[in-house]
Amino acid sequence: MSDARRERMKPLRPSRVMDTSITQTGGNSDDKVAFKHRYGGTGDGGPQRHLAGSGADVSQDDCGRAGQVAGRDDAVSGTSGLPAGDGRRAGEQVGTAQQDDDLHERKDAGQLTPESAGARDARTLADARRALAVRLLEGGSESAALDARLLMEGVVGERDPDLFAKLDYEAEARLEAFAARRLAGEPVWRILGEREFWGLPFRLAAATLEPRPDTETLVDAAIAHLAGRRQEPLSVLDLGTGTGCLLIAVLSEFPNATGLGVDLSPEACETARGNAAMNGMADRALFRQGSWTDGLERHFDLILSNPPYIRTGDIEGLDVSVRDHDPRLALDGGDDGLGPYREFAKTLPAVLAHGGVVVLEIGAGQEEDVIALMRAGGFDWRGSRRDLGGHPRALIFTMN
Repeated sequence: MSDARRERMKPLRPSRVMDTSITQTGGNSDDKVAFKHRYGGTGDGGPQRHLAGSGADVSQDDCGRAGQVAGRDDAVSGTSGLPAGDGRRAGEQVGTAQQDDDLHERKDAGQLTPESAGARDARTLADARRALAVRLLEGGSESAALDARLLMEGVVGERDPDLFAKLDYEAEARLEAFAARRLAGEPVWRILGEREFWGLPFRLAAATLEPRPDTETLVDAAIAHLAGRRQEPLSVLDLGTGTGCLLIAVLSEFPNATGLGVDLSPEACETARGNAAMNGMADRALFRQGSWTDGLERHFDLILSNPPYIRTGDIEGLDVSVRDHDPRLALDGGDDGLGPYREFAKTLPAVLAHGGVVVLEIGAGQEEDVIALMRAGGFDWRGSRRDLGGHPRALIFTMN
């Protein structure tokens, strides 16, 4: 990570979305350890339901491999467990017996009314969050406490809220709706509708992937390769822009650069425009609907892409949090997952400026194949950068 990035991210911009880009490795998540003995969680060796799509970061690479359970086998990025003081509370009685019955009773799900809510004492945020964490843990989440914290912050609309404050009827109803969606397998960040990337907030849409910390590797690679050109008026192209996170993050690091994001989805382009405006980049970032480089007649100093790289035949075997909630257009890389890279090898030479650089994201086991394809197109491979899990993630190319 560059020194400039570290300096820029201290302190983090206040956001409704909790920062989860601190690397954590090894062992079970804190919430599993804290809750499983008291609430009957299964041991590590026993069968258990798994609820993917948690607030803990899941490698996009592992989401893309059929048969692997997303979120279970990867190192977890993010602050897991309960905040200070809640580790002790995890072993305490969760509310009253009546409150617990009210929370779990099936007939009440999604059907709270002002009258029924007023018939019992309003819960504190701490009580409600602990109860939600238990439900999520029982539902299979391995980062239940983190999920509960993020969802609670989304409900009340602020980060690190007063846990002794009371939840009113409307907040209880929102929390119950969030809980139902999470227990049905919808990822936390989809429920919240926003996720942080490179210290910046990005709104999500059905037509976009969630920005993931592993993709920040491409921004690191671009900064490292163009370190001596940070103040130049560079031109940046982001192919398959989605939320616009790559383009907007790079523009935040190159103050005189401008960029163009291209996506086949009109909805994704509209989402990216909104994100550019939200992050103060509306006058430096343009977005257009189109297929890769079709219709482009200019040259770019930096070309970025996180293209679809999942094999078509693997998509139906993906975890429900990916298969049912990520857009297929952003996942399907063709029969062997290499379709976009073949296109890049043929078309990027015509739009890359003299002295320019191409940075591409890849999936598991694709490094050698993508390097071979790009070399056949006349590119020099300048190196690879690894993601938070130690996997090759960003490939760097220049022209011969």
